[in-house]
Amino acid sequence: MAIGFLSSSEIPLELSIQLHHKIRAYDQQKYDTSDSLGVRIGLGSGPVFTVSDLNNVENIWGPGIILARRVMDAGDNGHILIAEKLAEELISLKDEYRRVINIISNKYKIKHGQEIKLYSAYSDDFGNPQIPSKVFSNE
Repeated sequence: MAIGFLSSSEIPLELSIQLHHKIRAYDQQKYDTSDSLGVRIGLGSGPVFTVSDLNNVENIWGPGIILARRVMDAGDNGHILIAEKLAEELISLKDEYRRVINIISNKYKIKHGQEIKLYSAYSDDFGNPQIPSKVFSNE
């Protein structure tokens, strides 16, 4: 699923953290781990456009969505991964973000050989502190 935000750059991270809290609460109520939920999140920023598909359903698309997808693809279950531009913008906003957003790769290769800086957001109650397996094997 792709969600686009037109306002504050904090909203995608805050929504990701809230989602992790809700999933954790849901999973703690389950006795059978096969019923637990998993999610990996990729956050990016950049141009995004509204387009209509063949059925006249409006969707969002563009370089910002493509980058977020590539970032998400690098993650494992529980990761909140963030592309460089957005991560550095968030880090400059609040001390709280400086504590939870950490660089995990200076040169992560995505499609077409492009290299990006990749960050991970995590704390004791959200995210995944482990280096994603794709990032570990990419270095």
